Amino acid sequence: MGQAWSKMFMGRVRINNTERWVGLIGGGYSGTKVSGGGGKSGKGFYVVDLNDGDILWTFTNSGPDGAVNADMDYDLVAGPVAVDSDNDGFWDTAYVGDVGGNIWRFRFCLKNSDSTCGVANWSGSMLFNNASNSSIRPIYTPVSVTTDKSGRLWVYAGTGDKNDPTAANAQEKIYAIRDSDRTSTYTINDLDDITSVNSTYDPYSTTKSGWYINMAGSSEKILAEPVLFEGRVYFTTYTPGSNTDPCNAAGTAKLYIVDYITGAGKINGARSEVLTGTGIPSAPIISRNPYGGTDIYVSTSVASSISGSHTDKAIDPNINTNPSNNVIYWRDNRVQ
Repeated sequence: MGQAWSKMFMGRVRINNTERWVGLIGGGYSGTKVSGGGGKSGKGFYVVDLNDGDILWTFTNSGPDGAVNADMDYDLVAGPVAVDSDNDGFWDTAYVGDVGGNIWRFRFCLKNSDSTCGVANWSGSMLFNNASNSSIRPIYTPVSVTTDKSGRLWVYAGTGDKNDPTAANAQEKIYAIRDSDRTSTYTINDLDDITSVNSTYDPYSTTKSGWYINMAGSSEKILAEPVLFEGRVYFTTYTPGSNTDPCNAAGTAKLYIVDYITGAGKINGARSEVLTGTGIPSAPIISRNPYGGTDIYVSTSVASSISGSHTDKAIDPNINTNPSNNVIYWRDNRVQ
């Protein structure tokens, strides 16, 4: 393990048709690349039995136990995210990005798997390979995952160097990748570039497996996870100001709202708006008001000069505001 920077993602999986509560965690931060002469710490994915702390399964750059893939060359600092794509109440697929800009996919047992399906049947592979890009665009934050109307999984990830937020390293991106078969590995060439404000992704007129948007210049970064709600992707960006001190760099904070399939802007036709607060913004928090309406909250590291608050409140002007059609709250009564 490297330095554990992420939260453990906890839930349950199916092992030999038996419920098992587990935690997922990436290898953490070491700051080195294996093929660059660095160590192998941080280059791994772990499934932990929450009952007794046993490591049930690992997927690492090299042994000694578990599955091995030598392409896992970079630290897995971001927190993993798992989903139940077949709606049986158990995770079957998990995703996590690494600081080399790659996204990894892990497969567990499905609802229709044989009753003998267990840890030995789990597998890992690369969903997105960043090797063809000219610059490293690190993924430090969790991805977000949803399904489209055809039941296909979509994975969203933003890039940006959280370890050096004021640096002008590369043109960062937001990715939307359609994981249609849970086995393929995609590159940048498999995605549509819809950076132009008038460009959108049309799944019916292209063979591309998703899209990406380039952030402005070489400084705008995505330093918090994207959030999905009501067919929209909400994410924030940070562009450093002229002060290069990372502890005192106001810069510009923006909120983006785009359609989760097409990438079209949802802020009165635009994709983003500048927040009144400055500095590094948090991930958006979406609040469905039980009396109608949807509010969006973003905190910034520097308070707004207008309100004096560190928290911006925005309103999505086009979102469905009828709370009767949505679940506001639920809980599993078995867990007390």
